[in-house]
Amino acid sequence: LMETLSSEAEKAEQEVRHGRAFCAQQLSAEGFESSDALAAGIEAAESLHAKSLEDERREKGASDQARKDLEKANSIDEKFEHAEEAEREVADILSRDSEIDEIDDQAKRAEQASRLLGFEKHADDAGKDFEEAEEKMQEAIDAAELARAAAMAANEELDKQNARKGEIDDLMRQIENCERYESILARASESERELEEARENQKNAAAEFDDAKDAFDRKRESIERKGVALGEARVTEQMRAAANDRIKELSKSLDDAKAFEKATGEVRQAEIDLEKQVEANVRASSLAKTAKSNLEKAEGELSEVQALHLASKLVDHALCPVCGSTEHPAPAAGEIEAAGFDLAFRNAKDADEQAAAALLDAEKEHARLETSLEERKRNLERLICPSDSSNDLDPILEAERLSLAALEPELDIEAMEKELKELNAELPDLETKMEYLRERDASCRQVTATVSAQLEEMRSPVPEYLRDTDALDTEKGKIIEKQAKLQEAWDLADKTAKETRDAKTKAEIELESAEKHLKGRRQAHAKATERFNAQLAKAGFTTEEFRTSKAGIETMDTDREAVENHRANLQRAQGVLKAANEMIEGLERPDIEDLRTREKSASEALSKATEKCAEAKSTADKLKNLRDNLSEMSRRLQEKEEASASLRELARLAKGENPRRLNLETYAIGAMFNRVLEGANQRLAPMTANRYRFERDDEGSGRGYRGLGLRIFDYHTGKPRPAATLSGGETFIAALALALGLADVVESESGKVRLDTIFIDEGFGSLDTANGSGTLDQVLQVLNSIISQSRSVGLISHVPMVQDAIPNGFHVIKGLGGSMVKEKGPI
Repeated sequence: LMETLSSEAEKAEQEVRHGRAFCAQQLSAEGFESSDALAAGIEAAESLHAKSLEDERREKGASDQARKDLEKANSIDEKFEHAEEAEREVADILSRDSEIDEIDDQAKRAEQASRLLGFEKHADDAGKDFEEAEEKMQEAIDAAELARAAAMAANEELDKQNARKGEIDDLMRQIENCERYESILARASESERELEEARENQKNAAAEFDDAKDAFDRKRESIERKGVALGEARVTEQMRAAANDRIKELSKSLDDAKAFEKATGEVRQAEIDLEKQVEANVRASSLAKTAKSNLEKAEGELSEVQALHLASKLVDHALCPVCGSTEHPAPAAGEIEAAGFDLAFRNAKDADEQAAAALLDAEKEHARLETSLEERKRNLERLICPSDSSNDLDPILEAERLSLAALEPELDIEAMEKELKELNAELPDLETKMEYLRERDASCRQVTATVSAQLEEMRSPVPEYLRDTDALDTEKGKIIEKQAKLQEAWDLADKTAKETRDAKTKAEIELESAEKHLKGRRQAHAKATERFNAQLAKAGFTTEEFRTSKAGIETMDTDREAVENHRANLQRAQGVLKAANEMIEGLERPDIEDLRTREKSASEALSKATEKCAEAKSTADKLKNLRDNLSEMSRRLQEKEEASASLRELARLAKGENPRRLNLETYAIGAMFNRVLEGANQRLAPMTANRYRFERDDEGSGRGYRGLGLRIFDYHTGKPRPAATLSGGETFIAALALALGLADVVESESGKVRLDTIFIDEGFGSLDTANGSGTLDQVLQVLNSIISQSRSVGLISHVPMVQDAIPNGFHVIKGLGGSMVKEKGPI
């Protein structure tokens, strides 16, 4: 209840405080210190707007006049530009007269040259035939030379092959030797098979010996390696157990830290969201006020227009459709501008409803965020603030996990020990087998050496590089191939010599025929050239002039058309120029640039005046809206402050801001504390021989809150005294009595909760004994009475008298190898 009162009061104060701060911020943002300064600013803005309207009207008139003057001048200037363009066109056409005359002359000479093209073609064809005859003559000369050279080379090659006839005979003798070697190697093949068998036996014996030796070495290395691995595995398992314990402890600390940090972040975010929602509430309230004002204004304008429509239809001595009167002394007067007022009213009404709904949604969201904030605060209070942050714990935990991951995989140590024992038992048998195979390998080597010597003696007549049948076959094949190539080369040389002699005779015949053909083509070319030159002279052309004129034959028709178009264009342009000059006769050309500058200046002045007028109106409207919004907001804040006055006073008293400095929570706990002290006194009295009794200290001292103080009444002195004055043993008895009294009250308050077990860890050593018992004996008697009431008590103590008083339990005995538990008696 106290937290709720405090939260509600703080919320009310915060809303008013934030609202007033927002109003001051709005004024400050517009450059005003107070509401009076804002009113003066509105008056100045309206005055500036009226002046800017007058300036805008004056600049608009000047701009319209300048635009008209410029349009009239542009119309006159266009006529002058048309005349100038026509004059330029006539001058441009006249400038091409000499070029057109040349084109006309070129077309006439091209027509004359076209008549000589047939004579030129006949002379060119005769020249081509003559050139072809010369080429064939040269080809025949070249072919005859090549044929003579080929015949000479073929005769030389035949002489060379005749000189190598003796080599063929030598190769035949070498082939016979190879056949004799084949016979020797065939007889030695049986001995080779025996040698291969001996070598195979030697290879197998050596391989078996190597395998046995490798097996023995691997077994010995395996024993050594597994012995080392067993030792390392034992160390690794010890390290793994320690690392797992550290990781478990760090993981729990990290989870606690993350939970606390998450709860703290959620509280901070909830406070930020609530601050933003307060501002949103203020804005929604301002918008709702503006929408309400616009609705009232639209409704009034619509009503006024409806009255004007009704007044326009009133007739003297006729009944009014509203009041029924026949007299109309003061009908509504004014301009009827009904268009849009009904639509504006409906739009304003919709806007007002939407703004009201938005304000309601904002208030609901505000309440939800407040509830969320309180819930998150309570969640945070339930958690314990960790000593280290999650950022500090994360790298430590990760390092521990990496250390654990870096350890070797978990191994079965017992299985490793068993395997090592079995390997040691297998080693002697492997060593015996290895020695036997060593002797067998030596015997096989001796047999192989004997067979090899016999085979070498049999193959001695055969050259060493030919003792292999494949090598002998290859060598024989090479000799046969070489002998065949020599014979083939001689046959080819003889054949080539005969063929080149025939080709030489044929080439000489073709050369003689080409000489006769060339002579005839030369004479025909001379006659055709002479006839063409005679026609050129008759037409009055030199050879160069003919070539030049011939180039214009392709464009002859186009050139004639260009001459005709030029003369027609000149006639048309001269007519256009005459008409343009008649249109500007008697006119004076205006200064367009000056008029354009004046029009631009007038337009810019109008734009600036319009911008200033719009800015002045916007400023005035903005300041009026600000004034209305701040007025409404101040009224609402005043109402809220007055409405929450009693709530804030009640919350202040509940928090302890009263003459006794006693808050509501302390007051409520004090009532429960009285019952706890009553139950504790029932335990304290027998344990202290009725000397002490608990009392509440309601007065307290200093500047702190009062109501939960505790003091001890001493019957020996008849006065109360502070609890801090008790001795160590008395303090233990007092704490035990309070714990037992609290258990009694909790059970009586809730039937579902039963505290039937209590553990007491040490503290008995501080109790004194008198004749072997004293205070300790009194405490044990009280604890025995608790047991008789169906409640269990567990004691943890090193005091012998306490240990003797406990009928059932355990002894924990420390040793060098660790602690052990020994049962004291039956349980």
